[in-house]
Amino acid sequence: MTAIKTRRNGITSDDSRAELERRALLSARLFADSMRSLYSELERVTDAPVSMHRALNAITAQPGLQASQLASRLGVSRPAASQLLRVLVSRGWAVRRRSDVDQRVVHIHLTAAGQKLVKSTSGRAVGALQRAVRGLSLADLERIAHAVPMLIERLPKRTARRPAA
Repeated sequence: MTAIKTRRNGITSDDSRAELERRALLSARLFADSMRSLYSELERVTDAPVSMHRALNAITAQPGLQASQLASRLGVSRPAASQLLRVLVSRGWAVRRRSDVDQRVVHIHLTAAGQKLVKSTSGRAVGALQRAVRGLSLADLERIAHAVPMLIERLPKRTARRPAA
């Protein structure tokens, strides 16, 4: 089967598509490498996986949230959030407090050590992407919000997940 090529300014549509695909692949690889580098540095400096930093930042943004809310904010299952929370508590970065109103409800708060860690790592990896996104125009945000999920959908599905902590 022969592809039909249309010429515009001496460039075939096949040529321009191939160039766009090449640029998109390069951009996606550079993005992934940049984030991996930022996360690796953060993990090396703090001896904690980035998932813990995401959880600490979520708790910082909403002190007193519940484990189910943490799971939702992080996009992980409740058991994964519970495991992550156990590690945060064991490291002395977070505490669980029962609600005064309803003893069945447990709220999560950062300890002084957790707050210190968040403050000392502010700007490293976690938050860097959010700041970069905030600097984009509405048109760019719309394009990214539309294109990235489509790209992710076309990637092979992961069969095994690493633990959150």
